[in-house]
Amino acid sequence: MKILIAADLHIGKNGFKTSNEKWAAPLVELVDYAIENSVDAVAFAGDVQHRRNPTTWAAEFVHWQLGRLEEAGIDIFGTDGNHDDAVAADSVSSSWHLPGTWARKTPDVVTTINRLDPDINFVLLPWVTPQAYIDTYPTETQAEDQKETLTALTLNEQLTVTQGIALKAIANLRVPDAINILIGHAMVSYGPGAEDLAPSPGLQWAGKDVVFDYNTLAKGFDYVALGHVHDSRMKGFVGSSQPTDWGDAGQVKSFIELVVAESRLSPELVALGYEYTRAGDHVCATKRIPYKTSLKLLDVQTVAGDWDKLYGDLEDIALAKYDVGRFKHHVPAGYDEPSAEKLATIRSNMEKLCDRVESIEVTKERTVVQRVVTDTPLAVMDPGAAMKAWLRHSNIDAKTSARVRSKFDSLLETHSKK
Repeated sequence: MKILIAADLHIGKNGFKTSNEKWAAPLVELVDYAIENSVDAVAFAGDVQHRRNPTTWAAEFVHWQLGRLEEAGIDIFGTDGNHDDAVAADSVSSSWHLPGTWARKTPDVVTTINRLDPDINFVLLPWVTPQAYIDTYPTETQAEDQKETLTALTLNEQLTVTQGIALKAIANLRVPDAINILIGHAMVSYGPGAEDLAPSPGLQWAGKDVVFDYNTLAKGFDYVALGHVHDSRMKGFVGSSQPTDWGDAGQVKSFIELVVAESRLSPELVALGYEYTRAGDHVCATKRIPYKTSLKLLDVQTVAGDWDKLYGDLEDIALAKYDVGRFKHHVPAGYDEPSAEKLATIRSNMEKLCDRVESIEVTKERTVVQRVVTDTPLAVMDPGAAMKAWLRHSNIDAKTSARVRSKFDSLLETHSKK
């Protein structure tokens, strides 16, 4: 079975002042790839839309692209993320009437039956909020007159209780002897992990969101794919379709191709660079597929004295073409600012490399002036006394202080003779 997994497409965000079509192009690319390669399913790990209330264009665009998958006979399932989850109402995926199966508010499950034995069980975890779990707390073991609601708890208590309920719900959706795959959108921490599914109160210090320990969340699953994880070095990372900010300049955006195969990988898959983990008598093989339509950012940052290096760098990248670029030049104290002619040349070069130049910035290091506090203001002192006061308040060693005082006295004497 072959599944594509994507996350954090944020349709409608239109970052870096791009058009609807340019920002949303990776979704078209994903759908094209799925159809051309005859995959069995496409899963979305949250934040397909950037807003809870998407624009008409964004809603229609997503519906159209998912409709193409449906027409091709490709299964669709996914979860809401923190951007497209309506906290106090039905989820966005519910209001869209999108093709496929979408987990809304609480963990849901999709079981796919195919030629493999055992079955593949997909557990879908949407973004977890205390509001979604109010009706499930407290447990049935409590007497009716002792029951509270989550609203009676502090925020930290709400987050801890919600985390515990969600973990138990996920555990109940796992199927023994099946290949269990978790697809979700969650904030995770990468500690050592609990031995059981007990809540981890220490993780909830960060603020208003439920935080899961990754190892605890992944316990009992053969493969885990999470949206909202933006660091490619972290476990569960799926990947986003577009750069979040300038910190993503140079980062390759991608989605995942997951192949569940019997007993071992075929030589063909091994040759294509798939990585795999064991899942009972089967293997879960993954390969990262780079988006070709993600925005390409050129972020040039230099310091005074780097002009020769800068021109060399620009020549090296002259064959590439970027969507958006910016240039930042820092001037340390004691250096001259670049001339208007130099900046005009830089802008011209950047415009040749980029479809749009966001900014040409020059920052200058501030010179910190230390105030000398004396009973008599320095301005009304005679020059010799003012110099003594300044030397007393400075951190200059005695030898340097004597040399400075001697030079000052010499200059003062020369000036007085004129």
